Amino acid sequence: MNSSISRVDGRLDSTKYSNLLEQHVLPLRQKTTSYMIQYVHYWFPVHYSTAMKKYYSEHKNWLILLDWPRCFGDVMPVESLWKEMLNQLTEKNVKVFSEQRLWEEIFKVWQKVCTEDFVQRRLNDISVSLERVVKKNGDYVD
Repeated sequence: MNSSISRVDGRLDSTKYSNLLEQHVLPLRQKTTSYMIQYVHYWFPVHYSTAMKKYYSEHKNWLILLDWPRCFGDVMPVESLWKEMLNQLTEKNVKVFSEQRLWEEIFKVWQKVCTEDFVQRRLNDISVSLERVVKKNGDYVD
């Protein structure tokens, strides 16, 4: 599995987000039998902007949007990825004094953490995590 991380300079807006989808998500459709991507988006404001709604409409033949419930953000697989990356940086006691050095460290940790095994485990854990949230009446689960 080739995973990639992209640096976004400044605030993530609709233009930058649609460019990320064009560069990193839509090409994945060639690896599917249906040429369609099931794409989970959650309640990050840029996902629901007017410009993005137009983009989704223009790409409805390639993207199937799956909404993520509002109160389940903490079980989103990408959240556990960020948490694990932060743990790795903390364990290594990484100290950075420039934006470039921070990016280099993030990139190194991404390559170490974001393995096919890690991603597969997180995807397999989603249903268990969601069950735990339901049992806790929507409260945060770790």
